[in-house]
Amino acid sequence: MKKLVWILVSLILVGCSVNMPVPTSTANIQLSHHSHSLEKIQNAKLIWSTKDVYVIWNKFDATLSARDGEVCFLGDSSLHQDKLLFCLDGQTGELLWKTESGIHSALEVTSDGVFVTYNSPAEAKKYDRETGIVEWSRSLGGSGSYYFYVVDNRLQISTNPSKIIVLDFDGNLIKEFNSGTTTYLSVHDETFIRLNGLVSMDTNTSEVKWEFRDMDNLFDFMPYFSEDKIFVRTGLQLGSVYALDRKSGVLLWETSGIISNVVHSSSHHSIYALRKDGKLVAFDDKTGNEQIVASFTSVPFILAGNEKVGGYQIAYDEDNAMLFLSLGDSGQLFAFKEE
Repeated sequence: MKKLVWILVSLILVGCSVNMPVPTSTANIQLSHHSHSLEKIQNAKLIWSTKDVYVIWNKFDATLSARDGEVCFLGDSSLHQDKLLFCLDGQTGELLWKTESGIHSALEVTSDGVFVTYNSPAEAKKYDRETGIVEWSRSLGGSGSYYFYVVDNRLQISTNPSKIIVLDFDGNLIKEFNSGTTTYLSVHDETFIRLNGLVSMDTNTSEVKWEFRDMDNLFDFMPYFSEDKIFVRTGLQLGSVYALDRKSGVLLWETSGIISNVVHSSSHHSIYALRKDGKLVAFDDKTGNEQIVASFTSVPFILAGNEKVGGYQIAYDEDNAMLFLSLGDSGQLFAFKEE
């Protein structure tokens, strides 16, 4: 990390059109009710920001994703309509394309394409990154999907009823099996399930390797799996993050007051999350030591359940070291560059 740089910003978010979110300037314009101004930035640079971006809230999976200079989200410019898929240029915030998407569940942006899962009926689609044209669509059966991971250049989707479907990037079925319970992720030698906590099992023998149950709350949201660690976000709108050793299940560190999902920067060895106190925080992935990336005014944030709001979502573009943050109550989207 470079030397700490404090930037005082009176952030303005001028209205963007319904059809195209655009970058905004930082001149002195009065913020509207529920808007959040950026108070300070540390070890990062604000690249652009926009408003009227409502990313849907999903208690199971991510609805904002970024990769290779492109950031996409499920939602709309209105809280009353959430059936659109938007993809923006990550460097400028300019709209690349949008399309009516349907009753969507989750998405992942990859270098190969934009993949989206759907409910009622359950299906998966692949969109071309440049044009937004649907390249393929595949029925998943059942009524919907819970968890969606891209691992080893494959799509792994947990559906309702309890089933795991694995597809290649062309939509071809690799395998399908009944999971019997809530399965987050299953690879060749380990399977992770929810059973009054997080349980690791041998994929071939179903032998329990370890289990971790010492959490302050139940969790539905998808854990984040790095190569050697697992980060579990408990609660619904508000919860804690537990960092576990992936091999042993040993607790490495924990923190509370989190209202967003978590994302990981392998190059900076950091986990990013948004706290209810208005702090966007980078946690050292090994120790949990924290560093404030950005602080917002007009807190606390309004959480889903108190009012109809969008999701507090974070996405990370590892290729460009860019961090994207959506604020659900104000409809603001921020793009930061790590320094």
